[in-house]
Amino acid sequence: MTDSINSTATNSTATTNDGASPQSSSPKSSSSERGEDMAMIRTAAKLTTDLNTPNKMIYWGDFLGSAALGYASLAGAILSNTLPAALACGIVAILSLYRAGLFIHEITHMRLSAVPGFWTMWHIIVGIPVMLPSFMYEGLHN
Repeated sequence: MTDSINSTATNSTATTNDGASPQSSSPKSSSSERGEDMAMIRTAAKLTTDLNTPNKMIYWGDFLGSAALGYASLAGAILSNTLPAALACGIVAILSLYRAGLFIHEITHMRLSAVPGFWTMWHIIVGIPVMLPSFMYEGLHN
């Protein structure tokens, strides 16, 4: 009984779903799969080209809203008289300032002329106050 279970387990791990051995794949099929993958990547890039252009209104609104909420919540956490309110404000401050800080990734990929003044204002509002200027990220990411 045990031998039949072991032979079944061995046979099921040695074959794929179509009954072929995993080692029997030919190099031609892997290069054709890579070609298909590249074609899908090119198609996806063509379909999302309009999404790669920075929208100034979205960048400025999201960044300034996140930073304003973050600093206001930080002030609320500092000035609060009760622990639950201070914790709630602190959590909102952390998440909002983290979101504003994540624009460092966008700064490294976009041309400075795509959203005029954004690089400078990001550094003034978030980068310098949280001690994370973009030069600390740009060389590591690219």
